[in-house]
Amino acid sequence: MANLTGLTTNFFPTASETYANNLSSSISALAATVPVNSANEYTDGDVATITVDAGTSAEATFTGVKASTPARFINCIWTEGNLGVGHASGATVIDYDSATHMSQVSKGILQQHKQSGAHSNITADSIQVNGSIIVTGDVTEAGSTARTFRTEVLQDFVVSGGVWSQLSALNGQMTAVTAYITGYRNSIVAVASRAFTASKDTYVDILRTTVGATTTFTLVYTEVANGAAAPALAANSLRLAKVVTSGVAITSVLQNGADSLGNFIYPTKAVRPISYSSTETLTGNVWVDGRPVYRKVVRGQVNMVAGVAWIAHGITGLTAQWEVVSFFAGMKYSAASNSGGQIIFMAHRESNGNWAHIDSIDQTSVAISSSFAWGNSYFEAVMEYVK
Repeated sequence: MANLTGLTTNFFPTASETYANNLSSSISALAATVPVNSANEYTDGDVATITVDAGTSAEATFTGVKASTPARFINCIWTEGNLGVGHASGATVIDYDSATHMSQVSKGILQQHKQSGAHSNITADSIQVNGSIIVTGDVTEAGSTARTFRTEVLQDFVVSGGVWSQLSALNGQMTAVTAYITGYRNSIVAVASRAFTASKDTYVDILRTTVGATTTFTLVYTEVANGAAAPALAANSLRLAKVVTSGVAITSVLQNGADSLGNFIYPTKAVRPISYSSTETLTGNVWVDGRPVYRKVVRGQVNMVAGVAWIAHGITGLTAQWEVVSFFAGMKYSAASNSGGQIIFMAHRESNGNWAHIDSIDQTSVAISSSFAWGNSYFEAVMEYVK
């Protein structure tokens, strides 16, 4: 039996049924280089499996790589026969059918195949596919899976279906739904009929569960009193619907907008929505000179006097080269908080001649000029800027 323990590459030999030659000088046992008089049957770089002293007590087989000037085989690995003796100059060398040939090829194939013939892990310089690739596991690029990419770039969303409607009285029905949750795509079959509890707001969520390579989506129903705050959305879940019932019937089904906690209901857009926050955030956009664009919501109370009032924007790190990319502002005059009244966009001028407008923005505050003392007023603005 051939022993290929030391063979880690060069698995596929080039066979030559006519090659027979002789050693050009003697070699010791297990020599890494085997010199021959000639090896013209092979091209430099060919892998060959050769037997020395065939038919004698010193018979031994090696596999190596053909080289020239002088003719020789290099990087030789000895695999079977009498491996404890050397070989004299002039000894016969022949490309001879051997166990090494078959074992060598088998070992090469099994590097990335199973005994069943199916592929195991594939290592390749490149792969060109003319048909389809069907992947049941994760596709990994530079240490990160495609699913991780989808999770980081895309929000959870409904691809199709999942529409709830009243069937009769307190009974509802849902069409089959397909969705993405944390990068996983899956479906739930249609619900032919479900009885909802009377006088409740029922939140219908899709929960993703993954065990090993198996991912399942299931519907989760959470009931609260009519008009109560929405329940928390569990991890790995998507909020699909809010079903409202009276004492006798389904009165409404909400599948748009957001719940009282800000969770989107029935989101259908894969791209994450624009985020507005009183904390400075990067927009992901770039200004004409390459600087990143930031966004911040400035809101609060300002005492509107007949003159100039100031409201701090709280932006830090502005250089002398800072610029405003966009600015939108509104105000509820004589309203100390964001409750009731109209939001009037600025600049503002009334029929009686009273007016107010944004005067300027510096590195600390927004200046509002006014002809009238409206007193404490609620102010809100969205700023985009570069530092």
